Amino acid sequence: MDDAQRVARAAVEDPQARLEPAAAAPDTLAGHRYAFAKAVAEEVRRRKRARRLVDYDDLLVLLRDALHDPVHGSAAAQRIRSRYAVVLVDEFQDTDPVQWDILRTAFTATAPWCSSATQAGDLRLPGGDVVTYVEAAKDARTTAT
Repeated sequence: MDDAQRVARAAVEDPQARLEPAAAAPDTLAGHRYAFAKAVAEEVRRRKRARRLVDYDDLLVLLRDALHDPVHGSAAAQRIRSRYAVVLVDEFQDTDPVQWDILRTAFTATAPWCSSATQAGDLRLPGGDVVTYVEAAKDARTTAT
């Protein structure tokens, strides 16, 4: 696979990944790769919008953004809370930052009485998202092992 294909694929494989090096000088190889990766990611977003395509990651981002909307966010969170009294997240080590933001916003960050999100996970498993797990643990009111 040539360099352009590799860069393009990496730019769209993980839509949550931050493209780097953002500060690379534009006239360097790193700067050219960064600009190309950014253009590829934007083109994929544009084509999906034009075709009205939405994938799983898009759904997560749309929900997260709706929950943080300054006008409708709190009503959206309340609507979710009214539908689900308890949320159990098994295999929490596989939860990514966007998913955790949704759970935290909808179930734990809004009021002291709303601590109905429970997570269970094992960070010893390969691929566990340690950073998200640690962030979630900071918000925990109680823990058990």
